[in-house]
Amino acid sequence: DQATAAAMLPVGLSGVQRKIVTRLSDSPNPPSQAQLARDLGKSRTTVNSAIGILRKRGIVNQGSLSLAPHLDSLGMSNVDYPWLDIRQEYA
Repeated sequence: DQATAAAMLPVGLSGVQRKIVTRLSDSPNPPSQAQLARDLGKSRTTVNSAIGILRKRGIVNQGSLSLAPHLDSLGMSNVDYPWLDIRQEYA
């Protein structure tokens, strides 16, 4: 359920991890890790490490660069995610 997903996300995510989740929630066709690194202005190593952690936490799918099924509708959710307001900063 959406409230459970909202409770899981903000806790313990780094700024880079939050930016990745935001980007993946906005993009129906996720970019490659290399493109994501360029878009975020981070190194490929930093993005790869952040994605590895997100995968271990069950936030990003293991086999693809996309949000886990329970978070697919994060971008369309009516649940308030205050930390996702950073979208305006990077738009």
